[in-house]
Amino acid sequence: MVDKGFRSDQEITKAMCDLMVEHGKWTVEEGNSWYVKLCAQDVRAKQRHADNVRREVNTQNGENPTQMITFALHQGLTEEEAIKAQRNIVASIKKANYKWLINAQIKFEYYSAEKKWNPHVHLLVDKTTRVSQVRQQIYRKFMEGKKAEPNVYNTDVTECKDDSQRNYLKGNKQEAKLENVLLDIEFREKYDIEEIMTI
Repeated sequence: MVDKGFRSDQEITKAMCDLMVEHGKWTVEEGNSWYVKLCAQDVRAKQRHADNVRREVNTQNGENPTQMITFALHQGLTEEEAIKAQRNIVASIKKANYKWLINAQIKFEYYSAEKKWNPHVHLLVDKTTRVSQVRQQIYRKFMEGKKAEPNVYNTDVTECKDDSQRNYLKGNKQEAKLENVLLDIEFREKYDIEEIMTI
């Protein structure tokens, strides 16, 4: 094969389309149409790759905006019922496969206020869309009609531009909440639950 010295992906794509026209496989219009489609597809793929690289670098530097979704569970649940409900939430989120599930991390927590039983789930994601869109999708799935998990009684979505939500998920909380963090650690150890899970 002769090296024609192609300098770009677009030149290679154009040459391929021209060959299809030249050999009678496509009309000139089809060749032009496919050239535009293939170039657009290539541009989108490169942009997705660049976005993913940027998000990863920002995540490692703690500079990527985040969104935290919280699922509050009924407090009358037993320990086993709470864990089952939390796992159902994770399964429902995975099944939904939302586009905004980027670098998703999940943490099960069980205590708040003054050592009060309060099972809930925190889901942390990189911000890729508006809070209102995430809030609406979560509300529809967990609060309306046939709920994905009937033991969810409230949901909340917050956004942060620094690394405070990541630190919160890691257990770096105010001194008043440290006792609850320790209780959560003991509880997760008792039931062999991973501290932070990824989707």
